[in-house]
Amino acid sequence: MNQSHKINLKDRFLAFSTPDMLHGPIWSSMVSFAIPVFLSMLFQSLYSMTDSFIVGHALGENAYAAVGAGATVCELFIVFATGVGLGMSMIIARYFGANDPDRMKQSSVACIVIGLFFSIIGTIIGLFFLEHVLVLLNTPDEIFADAYAYSKIILINIFACFFYNMFCGMLKALGNSFIPLLYLIFSSLLNIVLDLIFVVVLHQGVPGVAKATALAQVISALFCGFYILKKCPSLIPEKRHFRVELSLYIDILLTSISMGMMNAIVMFGTLTLQYAINSLGTLTIVAHTAARKLYSLGSLPMSAICSSVSMFVSQNFGAKQFDRIHMSLRHSYVFSFIYALVIFILYSLFARPALGLITGSDNELILTNGVRYLCFGSPFFSVLGVLVAVRNALQAIGSKILPILSSVIELVGKIIFTFIFVPKFGYLAVILCEPLIWCAMTIELVIALYTRPEMKRKRDV
Repeated sequence: MNQSHKINLKDRFLAFSTPDMLHGPIWSSMVSFAIPVFLSMLFQSLYSMTDSFIVGHALGENAYAAVGAGATVCELFIVFATGVGLGMSMIIARYFGANDPDRMKQSSVACIVIGLFFSIIGTIIGLFFLEHVLVLLNTPDEIFADAYAYSKIILINIFACFFYNMFCGMLKALGNSFIPLLYLIFSSLLNIVLDLIFVVVLHQGVPGVAKATALAQVISALFCGFYILKKCPSLIPEKRHFRVELSLYIDILLTSISMGMMNAIVMFGTLTLQYAINSLGTLTIVAHTAARKLYSLGSLPMSAICSSVSMFVSQNFGAKQFDRIHMSLRHSYVFSFIYALVIFILYSLFARPALGLITGSDNELILTNGVRYLCFGSPFFSVLGVLVAVRNALQAIGSKILPILSSVIELVGKIIFTFIFVPKFGYLAVILCEPLIWCAMTIELVIALYTRPEMKRKRDV
């Protein structure tokens, strides 16, 4: 009886940690996949906010602003790495859905080769242009040196970010989002300890914060790679899988570049907007940096569901189960609208004390601007949820250009706000910028998705 009970518990755990997206209930499999993704994102945000908390309380407002300015530059490369990892995972998930193990193993080899290439190129480009980018962003003189030091350390470590996202993507392609969570929890806790050691004990200032984050990323990447070697035989290639098949490499490369470029263009738009924010002064930089931390934290559940859309659509597209694709998108839309209402209420009640806790400041300008940013933008999470789900679905079914076009719309919109509206209306224009652009992007993406021939095909579940 006890043995039977143990087996039953094990089966339930496996069903939760690696949900079957090709059969059975759709929403429950999406949620089972999304919960570990959400927790992973949460811990990433928590150790990012821990950096902010330690810097704000131990080093002061200028150091906090320096980390914010430096992190914005580094995020351009980080989001590219995240996009590349997601693009690679979509290809593997597609072959998983099609039950093609040889193609999965060939894809694993191609992903490692392409990931190594992107890591080297990303580090070289980042270090070469770092100082110029900080100058172009109008980074204030009093925080420039610390922002440069922080960014340099993170960029030297960009290889760990690439490989961590790639390994996690491989696991998620199989439907396993639980194991990356476990390793991330460990590295997040380690990051907190390292923050305290480097900043409080060793007094290394802003560079110490970067070193702690970099080391935690390296450990996460190593642990994920080791797990794949030991526990995922479907991803481990044999000698014959190292043969280069040009069409496969091109498909993975183009899909990865498409996802990476889409994220990078979005982030380049954020950098452009950061130029305008930097011109508004150090206190505004502090307010916006802290508000973005809470914005990122608040958007995690929605982002996790949209991440499940990517893997769900990829697997079911490979299996040619188009009804399940339509249903998964409808579930994500409903969730986004309900969640937008919930997060608006939470921001209205708790944003002000949370901003004070993060920044360690009671400055009225910082707190007021942060609250305005969060409370205006949060109802538009309903639009953002549809936007991200549709964009992920387009990528999952093989569209490479149309999602990038939406990112170009965002970039152009942010350039217009940066050079026309922010100089005239100040931080109010920053608050209005993204929600209005999201609406335009969503219209383009919805039309692009539902006019594709693949989305008009039906097959009984």
